[in-house]
Amino acid sequence: MTPPSSTESLFLGGAGVRGLQIQDRFIKFTAIGVYLAEEAIPSLSPKWKSKTPEELNNDVDFFMDIVTENCVEYLKAKDMYTDAEAKAVERFIEIFKNEMFPPASSILLTLSPTGSLTVGFSKDTFISTDVGGTATIGGL
Repeated sequence: MTPPSSTESLFLGGAGVRGLQIQDRFIKFTAIGVYLAEEAIPSLSPKWKSKTPEELNNDVDFFMDIVTENCVEYLKAKDMYTDAEAKAVERFIEIFKNEMFPPASSILLTLSPTGSLTVGFSKDTFISTDVGGTATIGGL
């Protein structure tokens, strides 16, 4: 997959469906895919950086570590949460404030090696470079 903010092809690091069991039915309300650039592997935590893209793609624990990580709490616990991080989180939340996502929408997050996060939206059934809205947050 090639995200709108890049020309680089990414591999699927993991995917999962989120939903809610209501009586006898599972109601799916979101599906999550995490895509990574191969050069990102060495910067992963020690327990993941020795694995290949194929191994990461097939490891449910890897996907859960990435998706369920509470980065703000981690940074606060390590005394690394500064005003800059707080402003970046506020900016991230602001991007979504006026957005409505119909079924089959996608939210595309691309983190560059320089620490800039690009957020893109695709509000139809396919991902294209003609993204409905894009914002870049520097210094994450």
